[in-house]
Amino acid sequence: MDRKTIVIDGNLVYVGDRENARIQIFDRNGQFLRQWKLGSPFGLVLAQDHSLYMADAIAGRILKIDSDGKVVGISPDRNPARDHISIRMKSPWALMVQSSPLKS
Repeated sequence: MDRKTIVIDGNLVYVGDRENARIQIFDRNGQFLRQWKLGSPFGLVLAQDHSLYMADAIAGRILKIDSDGKVVGISPDRNPARDHISIRMKSPWALMVQSSPLKS
């Protein structure tokens, strides 16, 4: 079975295709625009700043991707001094973001 995840941001539709290790970008009319080969997207979520976050369970990481398809953040940080972070995030399958900051 082909599993995909879809996120819409304005006129752009991001389709995560984990079997083919890519995110395809379309316009709202279905016209293919481009693709990013960044890993296997098991989950996609869009933040308020229009950053795209991708859960890659195969690589055991979460990527923060800017609107140009550039990876601007990777979690967990694979720094050996912080190996406990790697252990907590073995296989991220899905993501969610909070729509507003927590109130203290």
